[in-house]
Amino acid sequence: MSTTLNIRQLDSCTADNFRRGALSRQLTQAQYLEQLVALHIAVRVRADAGDDTAKELLANIGLETVSA
Repeated sequence: MSTTLNIRQLDSCTADNFRRGALSRQLTQAQYLEQLVALHIAVRVRADAGDDTAKELLANIGLETVSA
């Protein structure tokens, strides 16, 4: 099943970087987003397993582990 994702208030520089990232890899924007999410999950797993570099990378961009 596929869905449409509309992202509001995304600055134009980020949107352009996203489009160029997908295009330069010959991926659709959906495929590129899927790969970025997979990358985040992989880094998150490493960070949660004790990889300090992965923890620092995620913390630097505000994506450190949170408890709900």
